[in-house]
Amino acid sequence: MNIQYFIISKSSSIDQNSNLLSLFEVIEEINIKSSASTSAINIPVTCIACFNRPISQEKKISLSINFKLVIENEEVPIFNENYPIHFDINHARFRFRLNTQIPVSKTGKYIFQITESGHTEILAQYPINITLTN
Repeated sequence: MNIQYFIISKSSSIDQNSNLLSLFEVIEEINIKSSASTSAINIPVTCIACFNRPISQEKKISLSINFKLVIENEEVPIFNENYPIHFDINHARFRFRLNTQIPVSKTGKYIFQITESGHTEILAQYPINITLTN
């Protein structure tokens, strides 16, 4: 399985008639003004990935992906969740959309990572530099 694209935006929509995906405010970096006493700030984001079916498999297949958010140079992930993906018989791709939040408590490089569940190879990652200023 490979990933055709992986992108993070503030929001998205899918047209019900055409199945076209629209992304709004693609995120490359985030600058936040905050007071020193503020605890974690939750930033809402939409994560979209498009998976390509393995070429050798034409039947219906179900897999599980692991979706993780880490801060660079830290051991413990902010979140680490598994999600099912299903390729129907006549579909070459599977589009995955996740609405979530980034809990920001300090300046750093926050990295979204996707792996196939049970494997360590990173299929895709999306780094976002987040800066907190007073």
